Amino acid sequence: MNSTYFVCILVSMLYICKCFCMFQQVDQLSPFEQKETIDTNRKNRQSVKSFSIVKPKKTYQKHFVHTFYKKINNQKIYGHQAIVYDAKNMFSVLEPLRPGGCRDKVKATVLETAKQRKCVVAINGGFAHPETLGCYGNVVSDGHLVQKTNSLLVKAVNFGVKKDGSIAVGYIPQRLLTLKNPFIQLVSGIGWILRNGENYVNESLKLQQCSSDSLSQFANTKSARSFVGFDEEGCVHIIQVDGKTSDSGINLHDAASLLQSFGITNAINLDGGGASTFITNGSVVNYPSNICFKDGTESLCPANVTTVLCIHESDKCSNNCSNNGVCGKGRCRCQAGWFGIECDKNVLEFSSSWKNYKFIIGLTVTIGVLLVLNIFTCNLAFLYYSRYKSLVNSSKEKDQLRHYLRSRRALSSTENESDY
Repeated sequence: MNSTYFVCILVSMLYICKCFCMFQQVDQLSPFEQKETIDTNRKNRQSVKSFSIVKPKKTYQKHFVHTFYKKINNQKIYGHQAIVYDAKNMFSVLEPLRPGGCRDKVKATVLETAKQRKCVVAINGGFAHPETLGCYGNVVSDGHLVQKTNSLLVKAVNFGVKKDGSIAVGYIPQRLLTLKNPFIQLVSGIGWILRNGENYVNESLKLQQCSSDSLSQFANTKSARSFVGFDEEGCVHIIQVDGKTSDSGINLHDAASLLQSFGITNAINLDGGGASTFITNGSVVNYPSNICFKDGTESLCPANVTTVLCIHESDKCSNNCSNNGVCGKGRCRCQAGWFGIECDKNVLEFSSSWKNYKFIIGLTVTIGVLLVLNIFTCNLAFLYYSRYKSLVNSSKEKDQLRHYLRSRRALSSTENESDY
């Protein structure tokens, strides 16, 4: 009896544990160890040219999205690509869920964060910090410096868009962010995949703030991946590859060949594994590798992430706000004394014009009222005249009838005319 009782308890506990564990299976791909230590022999290694930069040759207020199938080193790669032709006005790095999300160490899905800017395309961005679990590395969002790495630590590889529209990839000197930040968008990744068109994976991993063993495994493991970079024309590419850690997808070395096939010259690696998510027009279009169980049904679900890369409608204002305002997120903020969508209307001129308009409107209303009154008066007079005329005609007809009857002696002189 007692043995049966304990067996039942044990089976119940195992079942409960299984249900709890199956609630969500997270596919996590991380280069960090559980307790990451900084290798002081590896810090502050900087090459003479620490980053590559390109200025767009032409800009268009457009973006391009497509799904691709490629064969890289005898393996089939499936994923999504988006290209934006005017990164300065159509590309943003978003904090998780809301402005201040990095400070508050918030994590959210790409779909939830993308609502901030009504992103037409969005992809997961930087990693989560191994200790704080907040945003990792340097983050600049829409011109606001959210956070920067400790300058005493090993550099993080970055992707950024500068205020002049040029695009940079690589190890950004901290003094640039400290003294006078030239970036309007900036995000950190792990692994400089392509540098000036060449595979730069091994060289870049030597500079990262991670142990050699964990980085080597991280670089060689097949998994879902996300990348951001630019081509020689200055167009920004974001690439997402579907997969599952240690099962399918792509490693960083093969990723270099994949990115080269798209004509990309410089690119960095973003968060991957279950975090790799691609959004278009408010829908998840890739196959996230996390498994969720809800109401006994198994489904794929995207993970909560930190920063998000967003392609949105152009922030460029038409006619440059007529030089009477400041453009912000596609809308003009007019200076004092100006208003309108393009800040092209002057308050004083409008007031003067409005006085003239008021006079014209007042005159038009007065004429209209007088015309209506005139028509009403004329109709009323005509009505009374018609009534009077009918009465007069009726009296004449009675007199003629009376005269006729008397002439025929059918009517005596004593009969009243009201009888007829």
